[in-house]
Amino acid sequence: MVAYWQFSSLKVDYELKNVDFDLLNVKQIQNFFVTFSEYISNMDTKPILLDKDQLIAVLNLSKNPISIHTGEEAVIQYANEAMLAVWGKDSSIIGLPLEQAIPEMIGQPFKEMFAVSFREGKVYSGKETPADLVIDGKKNTYYFDFEYRPVRDALGNIFCVMNSAFDVTERVLHQQTIFLAKRDANALLQEQQANEKLAADNLALETQVLLRARQAVENAEQFKRLVTQAPVAIAVMSTQELFVDIANPKILEIWAKPSTILGLPLAKAMPELIGQP
Repeated sequence: MVAYWQFSSLKVDYELKNVDFDLLNVKQIQNFFVTFSEYISNMDTKPILLDKDQLIAVLNLSKNPISIHTGEEAVIQYANEAMLAVWGKDSSIIGLPLEQAIPEMIGQPFKEMFAVSFREGKVYSGKETPADLVIDGKKNTYYFDFEYRPVRDALGNIFCVMNSAFDVTERVLHQQTIFLAKRDANALLQEQQANEKLAADNLALETQVLLRARQAVENAEQFKRLVTQAPVAIAVMSTQELFVDIANPKILEIWAKPSTILGLPLAKAMPELIGQP
């Protein structure tokens, strides 16, 4: 006799030979479950792997720019839509060497980094690294956090280099704007401080000049008083024309001149002296 058990969608048959169902005992039931367990354990439980097209479809959905390159010329084997957008190119560049696909890369260090990574297995990474790219016909400098990582097969041989890049241009430009604003603010502050110091120095100098001028005036007035009050005849003259600056009463009396000659050249104040030594 053959007995059948249905477990969900799995049907397992178990052959019972020479068994009286009326006498079916616990041992026979246990034997069935042992057989059932062995059947389940022998089933193929390995996960189903994605094929190449499915993997590419998944990578294409990634918002993170990714490309795959081979050889020292960094031939582009794959680039998702995000990476093509970063480069400002379309899928027609797939299969081309890096500098042929993106001519503006010529003279920049990226091809050589790809070559070393592919040849020597070196991982290259950079933060806020500048790169000149032509987007919509305009060449500008963009900034990226990037990594070039060699990929090895089961034998340890490098068969490609994976490039992952993140555009951080907006962040860098924002930092540069803040830096320039701080620099300009510091320059303005320093200029203001210098102007304030210059103004303070000028004020101090003007004050000192005024003080000395006042002292000079006071000294001149004091000297004039001394000359005027002197008991002897004194006259003070200046320049080659001998302008009479000061003449006290004694000298005016000797000259027989009034005080109105003060400020006149001696020749005009005393014309009678003309021709005399």
